[in-house]
Amino acid sequence: MKQLNLHKTMKICNFFVLQDLSTYRKALMGIAILWVVLYHFGFHTPIISHITRFGYAGVDIFMFLSGFGLFYSMNHDSNLRHYYKKRFIRIFPTYFIIGAFLSLFCFHDTFSRYLWRCSTLGFWTNGVYYEWFIPSILLLYALFPLAFKLISYKKWIYWLTIILFILIAGYSVFDPSFIDNWHFLLLYRIPIFLYGCMIAYQIKHNVPSKEYNILTIIGLFIFIVFFLNPELRTRYFAFTFLTPLLLIIMCFVLKNITIINKLGGVIGAASLEIYLIHLIFLFYPPLKALNIREEYFDLSTSVLALVSVVLGVITHKLLSKCIHV
Repeated sequence: MKQLNLHKTMKICNFFVLQDLSTYRKALMGIAILWVVLYHFGFHTPIISHITRFGYAGVDIFMFLSGFGLFYSMNHDSNLRHYYKKRFIRIFPTYFIIGAFLSLFCFHDTFSRYLWRCSTLGFWTNGVYYEWFIPSILLLYALFPLAFKLISYKKWIYWLTIILFILIAGYSVFDPSFIDNWHFLLLYRIPIFLYGCMIAYQIKHNVPSKEYNILTIIGLFIFIVFFLNPELRTRYFAFTFLTPLLLIIMCFVLKNITIINKLGGVIGAASLEIYLIHLIFLFYPPLKALNIREEYFDLSTSVLALVSVVLGVITHKLLSKCIHV
């Protein structure tokens, strides 16, 4: 009887295997980008709208998986020149090519304004820009080698860094004058990005899932506290703490439903292209001006989401042959 109880206790403490995050990383990215796309397009059907209206949580998942993947990449090859070259080639050619469509058809930019947007300089100088995510992720990519060194040097310094960023982000939640909204979207995601790095480190050193599971439960309680506050910024912040639990649920689904895992992997590989292409539809003036009848709204947004995914996957395959490494 004692052995049986011990076995049950061990199962409860290890209900999630950290290695699943590595196994299903691309499929998790696929789910995350779909959630973000559906959130941006919006839905009116009650059940679907309740899910899609929290699609900004997909960005938290993306941030976690980005830190997670970067750790594996640098652990495999620590050459900084190779690291930065790979990041540059993966993002900037695609960003400039698809950004050209945005500038031409949506914003009617001059060439200099186009360069200002797509170089990401506009975002950091409060100049011309159209989205915050790519500039933010590029900054985190640029600073990641320092984070990688921190992990390797002292684990407690790393945890202290995560806590510090949580405190700063938390302060900005309750004092909106502290930082503007777009840069806030990056600030409060830094802890989950760093946590993704830490989890990759733990997998590398065969650390059991118990610590992750404990932090997941703590995060759930913190999420509830922040989510009950009606302020939108507080709700944004809340989902950061729910991310570890969302990843557990998603891994469970992917492990048990093969077709979602396969489709998610294909979509996840093309996440950058899907994200940028769906922005064209979001910003295209004739589409923005359409007053779609209520009964057709969800159908039209579903079609736009599907077209974004299909075009994103095709674009990814084409660009991969030409420029990606």
